[in-house]
Formats: sequence, C-alpha cells, structure tokens
Amino acid sequence: MEVQANAALVETHSTGIGTVVDNQRILELPLNGRNVTELVFLAGTATLGGSGFLNSVRNYPTIMISVAGGISNWTAYNFDGVAHNDAYNSLNLPLPFPDALQEFKVESSALPAQYGVHASANVNVITKSGTNDFHGDAFEFVRNGIFNARDFFAPKRDTLKRNQFGGTLGGAIVKSKLFFFGGYQGTIQRSEPTQNTAYVPSPAMLRGDFTTFAGPTCQFRPVMLAASQGFVNNQISPSLLSPFALKVQARLPQSSDPCGKVNFGLTSNQSEHMEVARLDWQQSDKHSIFGRFFVTNLNIPTTFDPSNALTLSRNGQADRVYALSIGSTYLFSANVVSSFHIGASRQEIPKITDHFATWPELGVNAPYNPDAEPRIAVSGGNVGAAGGGAGFNIGGGNAIINGDHGGPNPNISEDISWARGSHQFGFGASYIHTALNYKSGINATGLMTFNGSITGLGMADFLIGKPVSWAQGNVQSYLYNRQEYFGAYVQDSWKATQRLTINYGLRWEPFFAFKNKHGWFDYFDLDLFQSERAQHGLPDRTGRPDLPGRSSVDVGPKEHCL
Repeated sequence: MEVQANAALVETHSTGIGTVVDNQRILELPLNGRNVTELVFLAGTATLGGSGFLNSVRNYPTIMISVAGGISNWTAYNFDGVAHNDAYNSLNLPLPFPDALQEFKVESSALPAQYGVHASANVNVITKSGTNDFHGDAFEFVRNGIFNARDFFAPKRDTLKRNQFGGTLGGAIVKSKLFFFGGYQGTIQRSEPTQNTAYVPSPAMLRGDFTTFAGPTCQFRPVMLAASQGFVNNQISPSLLSPFALKVQARLPQSSDPCGKVNFGLTSNQSEHMEVARLDWQQSDKHSIFGRFFVTNLNIPTTFDPSNALTLSRNGQADRVYALSIGSTYLFSANVVSSFHIGASRQEIPKITDHFATWPELGVNAPYNPDAEPRIAVSGGNVGAAGGGAGFNIGGGNAIINGDHGGPNPNISEDISWARGSHQFGFGASYIHTALNYKSGINATGLMTFNGSITGLGMADFLIGKPVSWAQGNVQSYLYNRQEYFGAYVQDSWKATQRLTINYGLRWEPFFAFKNKHGWFDYFDLDLFQSERAQHGLPDRTGRPDLPGRSSVDVGPKEHCL
C-alpha cells in the first residue's frame, strides 16, 4: 500500500500572489450563469466592484471586480497571450464558457516586471487544445419554474426560462503534429413581461374635464388647477388642448379608469452565442504554433410594442466581440525559451431603436436632431392610494444615440526566458494599438418634461402643451480615438542561497496620450511650453532635473511650481 501527499509548492520565481484554476475545477465550481470571469474572486483579494458608469450600455456586459484594493478597471486580462481588455472602459472583454478553458490564473500584489498596463492584477486565460485522442462533451443547463415549488408568498411561480446548451470537440488532424479544438455555447433566456403601471389621459381629461383626476378620487390632496392657464373649476375648453399632446395621446393605450390607470408589460429576453476554434501545430520538438479565434454575440431585443408607446423604454442591443490569437513557442536551447504572440480584438456595440415618432411628426421644432425618437416625461401631483398624481414616460432608453465599436486592436508581444545557473532571467516587450470609434449624443433625442409647475398637475401641463423644461443636445459624429502602448521589461529570479530567493526587475512604459484620427483634440506641446517659458524669463530646464524635459528614460513624472 502506498500513500501519497502532494503539498503545495512555494512560489519562488515570482513576487506576485497567484491562483491557478485548472479545467476540472473550472467545471466543478458553481459559477452563476457559467460566467468564468467570476473565477477572479478565487484570488482572495477580489471583491465586487459595484455598479458604476464603467459597466454601461457602451460595452459588452461583464462584472466589475476590484482586486487587491485597485479600481475595477485596473486588472489586465490576457486571453491566450493576447491583451483582452475593452477599449472603452478597460474592463474585460467576454471570455469563453468553462468547457472551452484549460486554465485560469489570477496574479496580484507586487506583480513581476513582465506584467504591465494595469497595476492591480493580471488574469491569464488559456483555451483547451486538441490531443491525439478525440475528446469532447455536450451539455445543457435548464432553469425553469416548472421544476420549482412556488414561493409561499408569491402569487405565481418564477417565470424565467433559461436554457444554456452546447458542446466541445477536439482531436488530431495529423497524429502528434496537427490538432484541432472547437466549442459552442448558446444561452436563451425568456420570461413573462414585467408588469408596469402608468397614468394616461382619460376620456374625461380629453374633453377638458379634470374634476375627477384633480379631486379626491385620484389625488391624496385635491388640486385646484391654475385659472391663469384657462381652468375654471378644474375644467378647460377642449379647444385649448395642445395638438402636440393629442398626437402623443393617440399613440398611448386607452384607459377606461377614471384616473387614467393602465397596466402594461415590458419584455426582458435575450440570447447569446459563443464560438471558439483552435488549431495547434507541433512543427518540431523545438517549435510549436497555435491559432485561436473566438466570437460571441449578445442580442437583447427592444421592449417596444408598436401599439403602445409606453413600451419604448429601452434600446435593444446587438453586441459582438471578436478575438484572435496566434502564438509561437520556440526552444533555442534547453535553457532559452521564446514565447511570441500576436493577435487582435474588435467589439461592436450598436444600439437598436424602434420608431415611435419624430419631433416634427408631433409638431415640435427640434433643429439639432429632428429625426430622434422623442423622450417625454409626465409627472407631478400628490400621489394617493389611487396613484393619480403619477403620469407616464416615453423613450427612457433613448437618452444616448450611439454606435460604438472598438478595434481592431492589434497586440504583439515577445517574452524570452533564460535559465543560467542560479538565475532565471526574463525579458521582453509588448505593443498594443487601441482604436475606439464612437459617436456620442447625450440627450440628443431631446427630453420634454411636464411636472405640474405650470398648472399644478403634470398631466394638465401636458395636455395644454406647457412643459417646464426642454433639453436637447447635438449628435457628435464618430470620434476616432487612438492610443499607442509600448512596454519593455527585464527581470530575474535569483536563488542566492538554499533559503533565499531574490526577485527583481525593471519595466519601462512610456505614456502616449490619446490622439484623434482627424486631429480634433487639443494637446499640450512641451516644446512650445519651453520656448514660451524662456521668452517670459522663467527658469530654463538646463541643469534642472526637477523641470520636465523630453527624455523618455525618466523614472516617473516630476512636478515643479513656478
């Protein structure tokens, strides 16, 4: 009988604290939605980063995670040796499903010089490869309320239906030489529409009679509408109703409720499709090459129902991300190994809008962006048990008109490892070109607000066409932002004695500011600044290391107050 115990080895070649998760553990861990990004939490120093503007409609949905006290976008992700961060917010781009991954590694705290770009942590994700034997799997995970008992306090069972299915297959094309691996995962999510309540103009209000709506039937505290606006005992001549309001009302659901109450549903369905393919070529005992392509699509339809303008509350999404990686590993000798990677990523984050109306179609002059889908907010009053003080909203999801896409973002890196005596030297360099193209239109759709400031009730303000505010911005054309990144490093792990290992290194990362493809940005010109300083008798930087110069070898930024 033989008993074995495998003790964890002490890491002596890196100053970072690392956690490696292999394929078996990846598959066994209960990941919510099989989202492998959650594996970062196994690092121990990771916490949920909260929800903020970083994770928005401008990026492929992900999780904001703070590692080692850093902010959520201070983690560098590498997917098969190629940088895999979003060009817009530096969060991670989507990663494949668990069955397609071979290894997931998180390193943080005093990272070695090999890792740059982001300071908090470095995440390395490696996909599976084929072998001489064919291997694969098929899976389906189902969430459906029919499998669960109804919550005692719930009126009905959970209506969410989520199907996640797919499979993988790998093997040899040429034995011991050429291998393939591929995988697919689809996620289909459906649920019954969520129930929402709004208040629209009732038939009585459309006749100019607000006595019921402004009275105790609908208001906690009755309201006497402003006589200065033409109201007499909460009634107004129908001829004074706004043509704009009547055009909007014609696109709203009709209500027989005396307070104008209507109920409607908003759908929340989505589908996602992930595909990954990889080829490995063992060219010789010294040289191996691989290529991997990954694509994922997320489709979230809009909530809009053409028969009900109130459902125009959210843009649809048709997000797509591509990621390519090509790697080469070459053994120059038993002590020298070269690892070269080249790849690129691209993300497309368009927003899908549905046509409800344009401002000119409703009789409104909107010179900046006349074809935009209007946003209308009606509120105000004192909400009682009947809720009559409320109103309605149209177009809440169209606050931003945009069509973001980033890339292609090429990435090239070379890492060389050299073992010599008691030293483990490492040196290399990397280059990343970032392209972020987007058009911004905050409030470009236009927002018209009615809140009761004119008459005492927002619904009355709306029907007589007296908004309290109107806001509209212009649509900016595409902003073609560009940025270059370059980093180089040298490091060593020196086993000085049997009990002492010294890790040290140096990394050089010059900062290159964002540029615009068409030169639309203003820049600080250091040469011009220096010449102006001399003309005005300010100190010259000659012999003054504390004053900024153009040298690229400075250890860090310097500050000097004049």
